[in-house]
Amino acid sequence: MAETEKKEKSAFSPYISERFLDIFRKYCSEKITTKRVEQQYTYVFNAVCTYSKCDYLDISKAQISGYLSSIAKDAAIKSTNYDLSVLRAVSRYMDENAAEFKIEPRYLALFSSIDVSFPDMQFRTEDLPDFE
Repeated sequence: MAETEKKEKSAFSPYISERFLDIFRKYCSEKITTKRVEQQYTYVFNAVCTYSKCDYLDISKAQISGYLSSIAKDAAIKSTNYDLSVLRAVSRYMDENAAEFKIEPRYLALFSSIDVSFPDMQFRTEDLPDFE
């Protein structure tokens, strides 16, 4: 493995598979224009996969919900919304290209009924704007 590949691989959670990395890299090359945004997306996927102790291709609705619920209650709602939008954007891309990636188009459905509670606020993904 070349030094660059080792360094890039070490930037990801050990739970993230090469197969998901290929999908993620393709998403980044097509949709992301800055290295900073790519790093932010990488951070979100590292966090959710490390929390869940599994690859994103194997993640469940309960694990996504648990991750979002585990975010510190004093964390900015903006950062939780960002994590949720990152996960949904890549999941939508995966579902739209499921045949090409040879995966089941099930990832956007992981967010069909996620509730994230804060002391004086609650929202559901169905109530968030679609941004399409």
